Amino acid sequence: MKKILALALCACAVFCFSGCQKKATAESMERKITQQLIDAKYIDSDVFGTIGVNMGNMGHRQLSVSGNVKTDTSSGFPKLNLDGTLGIEGLMSLPFKMYMDENKSTINLLGQTQETPINEDTKSKITNAINLASQNQADISRTVKETTYNDMKALEIDYDINQLNMLLSASGAQNDPNKKTTVEQMKIYYLLNENNDIHSCVINASSITGTDKTEINLTIKFNSIGQPLNITSDQTENTQQSTSSQAA
Repeated sequence: MKKILALALCACAVFCFSGCQKKATAESMERKITQQLIDAKYIDSDVFGTIGVNMGNMGHRQLSVSGNVKTDTSSGFPKLNLDGTLGIEGLMSLPFKMYMDENKSTINLLGQTQETPINEDTKSKITNAINLASQNQADISRTVKETTYNDMKALEIDYDINQLNMLLSASGAQNDPNKKTTVEQMKIYYLLNENNDIHSCVINASSITGTDKTEINLTIKFNSIGQPLNITSDQTENTQQSTSSQAA
């Protein structure tokens, strides 16, 4: 009888404990994933989608982008390597490579490589913007709800545009009024696997810099998060060194 009573009490305890467990809310899942991405020093991902930009005499065009992107922020300044293709509204599709570290940015297109030194002012602005975004992301208001995207469970995140623009202004990257960027829309979807871990994210955003509008519709599929990466710059013989007046 005592054994039966003990088993019954044990079963009740398990039932009560399980019943009292709070289901993870959309907001708590989003905060956990966002913090994971911020804390990760290394990210390997595949990116594809379109970027709408003003191309001078060619007018507003849609650029198609696809490729592999590796990022390393372990030093405090982002090291980045993109290896993929760049297309212009179906007119052409060209191999495209980009590399950036704290000293330079390098772009390889049409067999030519242009290398641009990164000066201290630009380095400071980029570092400051990243730090501000990291430190203040939790305080930026957003609405989060569970949904589906391409038949996958997803979190839909709508950011408060006013707070995003205040953060941009505080970064110090908006000193030139002719180059001031204003965010018009920022919606992100976190696509989740069966364990509610992030599989990929979709970014739908638009902004205006001066009179030029940029529209971003990108999907980022995460291959690995947090695993150390070896990011190096591919060197080519056809290198064009930009002048100091053109330095970033």
